[in-house]
Amino acid sequence: MKSHIVKLDAALVLKNWDKIVTGTKDAPAWNKRKKAAKDKVDAAMLAEMQKIQDAALKKFINSGKIGWARKRVGGNLKWALTEKDTGTEILSLNGKAIVDGLAGVNVAFPLVQAQAHIFDLEGKIEHLYKDTSNNVTIGIGHMLANVDKALELHENGTPFLAREKIIRRLPKDLDEIDSFQVNNPSNSLGERQYLIFEKDEKVDRTQVRADFESVEVITGGKDKKASFYKDLSKTKLSNSSMLSLFAKELPSFLKVARQRFPLMSSYPPEVQIVLLDFAFNLKRKSFSRGVFGKFFAAIDNRDWKRMSKESSRKGENGEKLGDRNDATVLILKGAIKREPYFYKKGMSRQLRVIGDLK
Repeated sequence: MKSHIVKLDAALVLKNWDKIVTGTKDAPAWNKRKKAAKDKVDAAMLAEMQKIQDAALKKFINSGKIGWARKRVGGNLKWALTEKDTGTEILSLNGKAIVDGLAGVNVAFPLVQAQAHIFDLEGKIEHLYKDTSNNVTIGIGHMLANVDKALELHENGTPFLAREKIIRRLPKDLDEIDSFQVNNPSNSLGERQYLIFEKDEKVDRTQVRADFESVEVITGGKDKKASFYKDLSKTKLSNSSMLSLFAKELPSFLKVARQRFPLMSSYPPEVQIVLLDFAFNLKRKSFSRGVFGKFFAAIDNRDWKRMSKESSRKGENGEKLGDRNDATVLILKGAIKREPYFYKKGMSRQLRVIGDLK
């Protein structure tokens, strides 16, 4: 954490004498005292310097240049006197942080609210579609990088089901039929000329592959709604499968967010929800300090208003995420109200800690 050290020891006072006393109404008297003390600074002079500093700090606070920001100090959350915009901490005469006590408590992760927030943004789409970044997707924003990922999902506890009754003509060469079809002759009509899947019945690999390829070839995903792809896909995921899949993914995205921000558990619940959504929406590579430098810096300083201003994101192909950005700004209003960056009450009482000389 950066800091402005304003420790006024004797050497520093002598070094910056002109800067400190110039402009004060008592400058002539100060210079006379300095000469009489033979260039030594006594305790009384340091006490006077303290008064000058107190007055200067109050002036800066009133002008909005510095204020109280919530910081982690010595393992606890405290209000620390901080420079606006830069987040630089102002230290007292003894070189310590100017703080006001505040119990450091962790905030339980708002799981239910976070799920609802992402559900609202992503939607729960039972069939395959392309997201705004042109990725084949299903369920609650679950991206499928390729057809193998879709087949892996299908064969490992999250089966694709028939949206409606499917009747598919079988190939002439039975070797082309996968084991599911061969081992389920009751699903065939005539002499295995057709394969039938009833509504909500688990389909075979061939159907999953066909649906994926039908959606994958469509271009311009960012300009099309999910409903556009409905008729291209004959399969779906059940509601319970979509919820289960999201629940399984959630811990990995939460882990990414917490890796980026080790103090995340102390942030207001609204901030935690937004950080989870960033991890979920941007994935690991894009959610980085290199891409969102100002956004990360605002969070480091617990400046939620600045975080809101720097929260605008774009998709993988540069497309604007208008609804998502608007939702982020809206939810962060709660954090800004709950924990304002600058706290201006009780300034004269709190500034007394500056005089704690050693």
